[in-house]
Amino acid sequence: MTKDTITINAQSLNSIKKYFFKNKFVLVFNLIALISIIIWLLNILELSSKMGFLTSIVTLFSPGLWLFLGIVFILSGVLAYFEKWKLMFLPIILWLLVTTAVIRTSNMPNLVNAATGEAVLGPDLDPFLF
Repeated sequence: MTKDTITINAQSLNSIKKYFFKNKFVLVFNLIALISIIIWLLNILELSSKMGFLTSIVTLFSPGLWLFLGIVFILSGVLAYFEKWKLMFLPIILWLLVTTAVIRTSNMPNLVNAATGEAVLGPDLDPFLF
């Protein structure tokens, strides 16, 4: 190894450190993004089947929603890095809206009238949904 290689690596580590420690929001958003992506990987690879508590966390959302959550927190971290204070929570709100819509409509195929077999999409869906 030459001295230049060590210097470049030290400089890149310092630039990464500067990014993560610019403010508290950047650090927190990126840590949560890392946790979400790890949970996404556990969900994809099905590695948490032996631990009950971890399994309940991993299977809380679908793999797509875990990955989307990680991307959303990375985006919020980037917005916090550039000090876009009014916009940094907007991706999280978007994730909440998408997740709510996915959960709310997850059992739409089960909304069938037992007597006629037709789909039930009446004005009052709450008794049928949950």
